[in-house]
Amino acid sequence: MTELLDATIAKTVRRVWLGLATLLLAVSFYQFSTQDFYAFTISATRNARLLFSLIASCVAGVGLALYSKQLEEQDVPNHLYFLLSGIAFFIYGLGSALVFAQCGAWVLVFRCVGAVMLLATLWQALKMFDLERKQQIEEALSLSLQNQKLKELGELSSAIAHEIKTPISSALMSCDLLEQNRENQEIADRQIVRIRRGLERAACISQEVLRYSHQHSIERERVHVESIVNAALDMLRYRLAQYDLTLDIDPKLYVRGDKALLEEVVINLVSNALDASANQRKLAIRVQKDHDKVSLKVRDWGTGMSPKTLEKATQPFFTTKPKGKGTGMGLALVKQIATQHNGSITFSNVCPGLLVEFKLPGVK
Repeated sequence: MTELLDATIAKTVRRVWLGLATLLLAVSFYQFSTQDFYAFTISATRNARLLFSLIASCVAGVGLALYSKQLEEQDVPNHLYFLLSGIAFFIYGLGSALVFAQCGAWVLVFRCVGAVMLLATLWQALKMFDLERKQQIEEALSLSLQNQKLKELGELSSAIAHEIKTPISSALMSCDLLEQNRENQEIADRQIVRIRRGLERAACISQEVLRYSHQHSIERERVHVESIVNAALDMLRYRLAQYDLTLDIDPKLYVRGDKALLEEVVINLVSNALDASANQRKLAIRVQKDHDKVSLKVRDWGTGMSPKTLEKATQPFFTTKPKGKGTGMGLALVKQIATQHNGSITFSNVCPGLLVEFKLPGVK
């Protein structure tokens, strides 16, 4: 408790404590040599009470009172509980050290009041340390999340700069060639097409970044999973016409979430499967109940992914598609949507192809 006191006062208290302990120990040795054992036991008990009950309780009480004053100066709420705890320490120490049972039954009541008061005030006072610890944990977690966000922002910024640099450089080069060949209409038209393609590519990347970074509040409603999948497949019906699609959907499954975002998940997963299965032209979609969750599985008949590729699959701008064929933001958006809906996305290689499983909590 002396840590709560001023350094000079604490040093003085320790010296006085040590002096009194030495004095009482010397008195006890003297009484042991001059009194019989029964009388020595009574004297030693009284000395111990004086040393450990009264003096220790007084030191603890003063320390808590000073600590309460420090908290009051810092405008900390509920600081009075420490002052009351200090008073309770003093009452209990006084009742234990100076009052004996021979004085009457009221002594036991006095001690019990001090003990109960001490218990109640310390209980409330120690709650402040729990709140302070909780606040420290929350601040540390917030700082950790902020650092993680800054790290992700740096990686994202670097990826954006790298991705946009290529189409813009191509467009600028085409502008230079266009200036040098103004009279040749064929060359000019070809360079204009290259410029348009580069700018469209840059615009597409910018749009994907905006969609990824803008986490608006989602509209949560009870959604029929089968209708989501059918709506997404309807959007891709022209591409699906060339594929052999196996569809297995439980029509009784529902989830709670944003219908538009969930449709976007299905579109992204099916589009990736279509690209991966360009040679085999096969695709399988299965929706089933998995305990308390709804599982959407999309399987392609491609070449699968290596372990290193699987680790990076949901990173922004990471793609295995040929240059200019994808932004690498599709699976990053899917993972983001899964997180917003308390869901998950996993990848596993099958023979042949890749199986992507998207899970959400189910509702009745």
